[in-house]
Amino acid sequence: MLVLKKVNIKISAKTQTLLQRFGEVATPQVQGAMQVVMQAAEAVAKEKAPKDQGLLQDSIAGTVEVHGPRIVGVLGSPLDYAAPMEYGTKAFWPPSAPLEEWVGRKFGLQGIERRSVAFLVRRAIARRGLRARKFMAAGVQKAQAIAPGLIGRALRTLERQLSDG
Repeated sequence: MLVLKKVNIKISAKTQTLLQRFGEVATPQVQGAMQVVMQAAEAVAKEKAPKDQGLLQDSIAGTVEVHGPRIVGVLGSPLDYAAPMEYGTKAFWPPSAPLEEWVGRKFGLQGIERRSVAFLVRRAIARRGLRARKFMAAGVQKAQAIAPGLIGRALRTLERQLSDG
C-alpha cells in the first residue's frame, strides 16, 4: 500500500504518564483505540475522495502498525493515482485514453465530441496541473481530533482494571 499519510497524535501529559506507567501492558488497549481512530479517518477520506467509478474510494485503507513502543496510524491507497489526487501535480500532458473514458462517463459524450472535450481537459491539465484534493488530509485531521480522547479513555479503563485486580 502506498502510504499517503501517517497519523501523529498529541496526547495530554496525564495520558503520557499513563502510557509510561503501563508500558507494553497498554499496547493492546492503545492499538484497539487506534484501530477505531483509523476507521474514522478512513471513512472521512473515502467520503471526501473524488468520485468517479469508486475505485479510489474503495482502495483507501486505514491501518495500525506497532513498532515496539510506537503505535502508528497509517492512511493510504495502493492506486498509483491516489497521490496525485491527494497532493495535486504540476502541469503535465496526461494520456488521452483514460481522459476520453472519463469524459464519456462524466458527460455521456461519444465520438468526436468525447475526443474534443478530452483534449480540452488534457490541455487544461498541461497548463495548470491538478489541484490537490486533500481527502486523506481530512481523514488525518479527524484522526488527530478524536485519538487523544479515545486513547486516554482506553488507558483510564486499563488503569481501573489493574487497580481492581
